[in-house]
Amino acid sequence: MKLKQALAQKGLAKESIEAAIDRCDCDWLEMCKTKALENMAYQLQIIKKNNRVVFFILLVNALV
Repeated sequence: MKLKQALAQKGLAKESIEAAIDRCDCDWLEMCKTKALENMAYQLQIIKKNNRVVFFILLVNALV
């Protein structure tokens, strides 16, 4: 949607914009799914790292 608006502001005709987007070979759904999975994997890594840090802190406090 933003792309269409930006192109329209540049002065391109609506029909030209629609034709160009229709000819695009991108599978937007697949790209979105891939990006979401990458983001989830990154968030999971952060959670695991934070869990290790908390566990270490609790362990050190228990030994003191």
